Amino acid sequence: DWSSTFLMEYHKDSKLYIEGGIFLKNISTKYDFWANNFHYTSVEQKMGELSFYAKARWRPHPLLIIEPGLRVANYGTETLQDKDAEYFLRLEPRLGIKYILTEYSRLKVAWGVYNQAMQKYKRDGSSFSAVWTVADPTSTPAHAIHWTGGIEFDLNEGTVMEIEGYYKNMN
Repeated sequence: DWSSTFLMEYHKDSKLYIEGGIFLKNISTKYDFWANNFHYTSVEQKMGELSFYAKARWRPHPLLIIEPGLRVANYGTETLQDKDAEYFLRLEPRLGIKYILTEYSRLKVAWGVYNQAMQKYKRDGSSFSAVWTVADPTSTPAHAIHWTGGIEFDLNEGTVMEIEGYYKNMN
């Protein structure tokens, strides 16, 4: 497995920060099932991801921070180098808002669309209860909408404590 990120940043001033980049990932999985010294099956899978993303941090008011973002992800059923792979293109918008309570604390809410090509295969009562698989032509990337809310505190320089709750609607 490997992943790589290329990041670009733009700092206009203390009110606007923009970040964008490219994310590459290849994953290989292998599952061997043995029972009573008998090898029942061996399953190998590969997947790749190529994503482009952009996000901003904007302070339109001294007490308000708005953080919009967009990720365009292309998930492949094989590695990124495989020309025969099937691809799943996904748009993943995100939005976060922070309200500054004090110099050291902020309330925050966020919403976002997320996809994940790694999925947990679960069959109740089966020995397959903890097997992770990757997206393939029969199993597209998992899709979820997340809502989060919370509070964050600056404990000291470089240390932030965050307390959050979230709701996830998964398809």
